[in-house]
Amino acid sequence: MASLKFIALSGTTDVTENLYVYEYGNDMIIVDCGVGFPGPKMDSAGLIIPDFTYIKKNKNKLRGILISHGHEDHLGALPFLLKEVQAPVYATKLVAGFIKDKLSEHKIKKVEINIIDPENDVLSLGVFKVTPFRVSHSVPDGVGFAIDTPEGKIFHVADYKFDWTPVDQKPFDIKKAAILASNGTLAVASDCLGSTTPGYTESEEEIEIRIEEIIRKERGQIFFTTISSNISRMQQALSVARKLGRRVAFIGRSTDTKAQIARDLGYLHYPRGLVVSPRKARGLAKDKVMYIISGSYGQPGSALHRVAHGEHNLLSIGPGDAVIFSSDPAPPGSKVSVDALVDRLIRLNVEVHYYDIQENLHVSGHGSQEDIKMLFALLKPKYYLPIGGTIRHMRDYRNIAVGMGANPNEVFEL
Repeated sequence: MASLKFIALSGTTDVTENLYVYEYGNDMIIVDCGVGFPGPKMDSAGLIIPDFTYIKKNKNKLRGILISHGHEDHLGALPFLLKEVQAPVYATKLVAGFIKDKLSEHKIKKVEINIIDPENDVLSLGVFKVTPFRVSHSVPDGVGFAIDTPEGKIFHVADYKFDWTPVDQKPFDIKKAAILASNGTLAVASDCLGSTTPGYTESEEEIEIRIEEIIRKERGQIFFTTISSNISRMQQALSVARKLGRRVAFIGRSTDTKAQIARDLGYLHYPRGLVVSPRKARGLAKDKVMYIISGSYGQPGSALHRVAHGEHNLLSIGPGDAVIFSSDPAPPGSKVSVDALVDRLIRLNVEVHYYDIQENLHVSGHGSQEDIKMLFALLKPKYYLPIGGTIRHMRDYRNIAVGMGANPNEVFEL
């Protein structure tokens, strides 16, 4: 007799490399397919790829791959999986744009990429009926999935928080999630990374005010860096630049490409003339330019790393200029690289605004303890599956569930 299986192929004791399988009888779906990042003792140029052995052995069952949002730890391993198996991919419009670019970079063709509408679509994938719904995160166009199975409904809610004033003006669709949960929830598999943090996670809206306060005081070049998929943060930087009379240039392939995709698809908005080419920006007065630049994790070879080491073919940096890190060194091992880059910039007498000086230039995209409680109260699941965190995050997630009345045996620490 068939049974329902939830298989975490990776992403169980680390915050990256998310890949989860739902299986029932002869049908199987995948939610997310992310890469991991090298630790301090590993090759910094490499990536960590999940083990696809189980999927390859059962590829005849695979009905589809669902991607929740546009971060690399949720979609970055897709090219490597799709070299091994064939399956349709489902993602929202912006995320599908990122996926198409990534597959093109890897010269992978003939992949069926389906754009899903979280307001209206319901997907039938074998025995699974999947209903997407909108969630808030640090990147636009993220979704959760309500997965109807023969055993009951499971909610898969990857990275999320309850932000009522998101940059894209599309908050978590509580109404739809509540309606989907109204007939009962067998289980929830949800983000646990914020389970050790008290309160609610702050809104992205607050960041723009702080960015403006810093840039208003600066008189040199501004180098603004965040992860390349953080379109919302780029939008905030663009809005501040426009207000303060600075032109903007995108520097680095990943930043430039993702910004162009987001602009083409209607997720990044700016007037004609605000964004200029890097060469034109170099000719402007220093107090009239901002560079949105790749390299927020201090990656060797990234644009910001090359600028800091005098190796960029177009740009240079020095006293009077400022660098703003609007991201935390989140992937394992990245803090070593970012700290080294920050130190290098400080030695150059650059004004550096970064994670350790408490200017709150980054807010988490992950729900804190009160966000997690709100999700549990909304969905009222029988079983709980913490995902996307370390062992300590899973344990605190368990404690939150038990504190709200869950039986400890109904929370599965992976």
